[in-house]
Amino acid sequence: MSDSGSPVGINDIAVSHPPKDFEDDFAESLQYERDRKGLELRGIKQDLEERKSYAGRIFDLVRGWVIAIFFLILPQGFGTAIGFFRLDASVMLAAIGGTTLNVLGLFYVVANHPKR
Repeated sequence: MSDSGSPVGINDIAVSHPPKDFEDDFAESLQYERDRKGLELRGIKQDLEERKSYAGRIFDLVRGWVIAIFFLILPQGFGTAIGFFRLDASVMLAAIGGTTLNVLGLFYVVANHPKR
């Protein structure tokens, strides 16, 4: 029943179509979503390329550090017998322990960089 007391017929009910703005907003929303995903994909690709670049550099750093430590230990071991190379034990522990952990930790952080 309507307010006037007469029954409402099916023809009296207006079909509501979504406003034209709704369709435009929906299309704009879809375009925004496509753009956002495109930017995300470009960011992920850039992250991978940078990771490859830095991982190679960090690997070279770690390799160089291991070689340097080797050439520090080698004369310490053999040089002491001959008497031409001698480092204090605390210097050897500092060089081998602390700095090696820092270099390896840096390698670990670059290799396991959190993904977005």
